Amino acid sequence: MPGLLATKWIAAKNAAAKEDLRLVNWNQNLEVVLDKLEDKIEDASENAKPSEKDIADMKQAFTAYQSAGKDYLKKIIEANTKYPHAGKSWLVFHEGLYKIDQLLTDMLRQDSNMKGPWPKLAGFIDKANFKVAPVEQPAANPKLAKETLSDYNTEGFTRLAAKMQSAGGPAEQAKSLLPGLNTCLPHNRTLVDAIKGHINAIAQLVPLFETQVNPASLNTTNAKATLEKIKVEWKNLLVALPPQATPFVKAFLPLLQTLEQQLATAKPSRPTTPAPNIPPTRPK
Repeated sequence: MPGLLATKWIAAKNAAAKEDLRLVNWNQNLEVVLDKLEDKIEDASENAKPSEKDIADMKQAFTAYQSAGKDYLKKIIEANTKYPHAGKSWLVFHEGLYKIDQLLTDMLRQDSNMKGPWPKLAGFIDKANFKVAPVEQPAANPKLAKETLSDYNTEGFTRLAAKMQSAGGPAEQAKSLLPGLNTCLPHNRTLVDAIKGHINAIAQLVPLFETQVNPASLNTTNAKATLEKIKVEWKNLLVALPPQATPFVKAFLPLLQTLEQQLATAKPSRPTTPAPNIPPTRPK
């Protein structure tokens, strides 16, 4: 069971958006580092006269924490610069780490049997650096708000295009769109709600179309009607998309072309009948 310090970091992670947590490669497990140091502190509090080895072990654990803490803090600040739309999550991580550091150094300094010093972690920044308002809400500067939303949408649709292209064939690509939309543009709910109906329809129609053009169950009439429905949903989706969706549009067009090619070349599978059993003729 994690100790008090690790529990506080876990609480910070739980309070942040899961998709934001995945934007950072943390490299090391902070909970493990915190638990090791807290174990050392508990041992030292029970020992009235800690040995030189105990003090050395404590300093080693504290140095490991400082190294991990600096790395985490650096990544949090860098992520806030690179992904400002997720400012609320970065603030949660920043404040969580700050409170852990305050509590940790207080625990060490209150244990008069341990020789210090135990310096606090340096490099924390002001809370004002984090944008905690939803990205689609207007800021005090309308021009800045527009630029921020534009950058966020561009990044989100670029990620959605990549996610779709890596999914496999047309049916798999179509099925990846709705979950991809929720993970790539999680903070622009106004946009997601406006286009998710068309995305969901396409996600269901494309697998149906591929079933209808399958040579084993070919139904050209139904496949043609389904393809027309897909094109209608696509046209309606295009109307609802912002200008920053260009990467996604470019990625989706080859999918449509593949479906058209499948319909144009669709042929029923040939029946497999055994060859006639003709008895050999006898020479006269």
